[in-house]
Amino acid sequence: MIIYLIENYKPNLNEHPHDGMTPMHEVIMQNRVSLVEFMLSKGADPLLVDEDGLNLIETARDEKAYHDIHNTGIDYTEMMEMFKCFKK
Repeated sequence: MIIYLIENYKPNLNEHPHDGMTPMHEVIMQNRVSLVEFMLSKGADPLLVDEDGLNLIETARDEKAYHDIHNTGIDYTEMMEMFKCFKK
């Protein structure tokens, strides 16, 4: 459904809505690796920061720590492979 909405309605993937989280930060927190990859291909900026000043890599790292503590898992390695070409 999200892919359909992005493809057909072309939302601003780099927008900071009222909660300060970009759509990319949201999908990282939900461990949606395939959506992260899709959104990057549609122009999402991997260097954006959230309201706390965290970039996407830092958000993924924080989520990995959270998921490790709660044993729910996050595919941090796959996300880092996607982001490594965007590091400053």
